[in-house]
Amino acid sequence: MKIMIKAGLVVGLVLGLAVMGFGQEAKEKGVEKIRRSSQMKEVQGEITWMSKSYIAIVFQRNDAGKSEEEILLPLDKETNLVHLRTLGDLARGDTVRIQYEEEIEEGEAGRKETRKAKVISFVRKGNQKPIPAVTVEAPGKESQVLKSE
Repeated sequence: MKIMIKAGLVVGLVLGLAVMGFGQEAKEKGVEKIRRSSQMKEVQGEITWMSKSYIAIVFQRNDAGKSEEEILLPLDKETNLVHLRTLGDLARGDTVRIQYEEEIEEGEAGRKETRKAKVISFVRKGNQKPIPAVTVEAPGKESQVLKSE
C-alpha cells in the first residue's frame, strides 16, 4: 500500500513538473494564446467627415445632454456601395447605413479591436443649407461682405 502511494506521488510530481515545463517553454518561444472573434455590425447615421480611406458618422445624438456618439471606419477597395456610384456622391450631412466587420483579438497583451466598412448604403441626402454671407458695415467705410468657410 505504501509503495502504491509513493508511486502515485512520484507519477503526480513528474506529470506536474512536465506540465509546468511545457507552459514555460511556450512562453519562452513567444507563443501566446490569442482568442479571435469576428462579427458583422450595422450603424446608421449622418456623415460628419470623409476622406478617400475613412468615413466618420454620428449615429446617436442626445439633445438634452448635448452629446453625440460618433464612429470612424476605414474604407478600402473592397467596400461595396449601394445606391451610389462612387464615394464622391456622398457629402457631409448625408445619411448612410454602414455594415462593418469588427474583429476582436484578446490575449495576454490585452484587447485589440479593428473595424472595417464592408457595405455603405445611401439612405437620404442631407438637408444642410449653406451658411449665408454676413454683411458688416463699419462706420465711415463701405460695407464689407464676410463669408464663412
